Amino acid sequence: MYEQIKKFLKGIEPREYQWQIFKTCSEKNCLVILPTGLGKTLVALMLSIDRLIKLPQSKILFLAPTRPLIEQHFNYFKKHLPELFCQMDIFTGKTPAEKRTKLWQNSDVVFSTPQCIGNDLKNSLYDLKEVSLLIEDEAHRCIKNYSYTFVAEKYKESGENKKILGLTASPGHEKEKIKQITDNLGIDEVEIR
Repeated sequence: MYEQIKKFLKGIEPREYQWQIFKTCSEKNCLVILPTGLGKTLVALMLSIDRLIKLPQSKILFLAPTRPLIEQHFNYFKKHLPELFCQMDIFTGKTPAEKRTKLWQNSDVVFSTPQCIGNDLKNSLYDLKEVSLLIEDEAHRCIKNYSYTFVAEKYKESGENKKILGLTASPGHEKEKIKQITDNLGIDEVEIR
């Protein structure tokens, strides 16, 4: 499994702890708690590669709360994946709904805000049946951000090959808050470093 993923990673070598976290995430729905700069996005990239290898007709949905964060993740994936590995697109409210519907059909990896995807789901522009991995960055917002929780619920209802990855640097110190995040996302395992 590792060799298969390594052959698709361009210009980056995962550290041992990232492989260990990836292994857990490949087996279970996982919340990854790592300080900023320690490679949460690389874990998400590795898991995305794994899911697209195992389920080549599926889609990856990567949610982040702001457009700058969406663009940051999109550019990271573009930089570290071979050019023709997959079709990646950014969804925003500025993209007309008709265009988002067409893009959804052809995209392998979609980067978006939870609000945009939530509104599209409410308007039945597409569903999440084909999504094999839902990534929610800044997962600590899954408590207050209704759209994050709404998209996760819709995914848990309709996904055929469900896998959820939550990423955060600051989940809070209260066990109750972490439990609420894990409940909202359907998390089985928490990886903290």
